[in-house]
Amino acid sequence: MTCTCCNRSVTMIDHGSFNYVDDVGHVVTPPQSAPNEKHPDVKEKFYLLPVKFATPFPCGTTPKVSVAIACADQNQNKNFRVYAKAVNITNTGFNVKYVTWADSDSYGYGALWIATFTPSCC
Repeated sequence: MTCTCCNRSVTMIDHGSFNYVDDVGHVVTPPQSAPNEKHPDVKEKFYLLPVKFATPFPCGTTPKVSVAIACADQNQNKNFRVYAKAVNITNTGFNVKYVTWADSDSYGYGALWIATFTPSCC
């Protein structure tokens, strides 16, 4: 379906899923660290994983992106603390940022994501 005023699709959607642990259990990307935004005395460990859209969204637009954790492999003797969010969103892709903090010990995560865009004239 296309918009009558701009001749674009009314809603564009892309989606995907992945994990960042290889076949033998090694983390593909090394973690980075930074102070926690709300509690600077607590250090976060995070992973940035790039996602490229199958088809870029229109130039100059920023799609809405939602990320959900699909699976997680954590040390069973430590607290389970994790969240994931989309950062650095452009019309061609974004990064999934997985974050843990304090004594959490993470081995790997999987995520599902969906990106949508609707022209403002629609």
